[in-house]
Amino acid sequence: MRMRNTYATLERDVGMDYRSIASELNKIGDPVGHSTVRNVILRVLERFAVAIMASYGATGDPQRVARDPGFQRGLASLVRDASEINDDEVKNIS
Repeated sequence: MRMRNTYATLERDVGMDYRSIASELNKIGDPVGHSTVRNVILRVLERFAVAIMASYGATGDPQRVARDPGFQRGLASLVRDASEINDDEVKNIS
């Protein structure tokens, strides 16, 4: 993982930067720029930050939390772990 411009970029085989995402979207016919990709991703991260902060009773600025590379790494780790859970494990959780 590399730290660049106050956001976390995962290694090449794991993730993509904003320009790469915009390029892929343009290839499939959805013309967007890298700044639009960045803004959309940050809005989604902010929604996660609001929900997580509320569940822990934490106070602070969700926008600042969403931009924090540590928060982004932690959220990426949670998503990665959740994607590795099989259907039987999901049934046992509920």
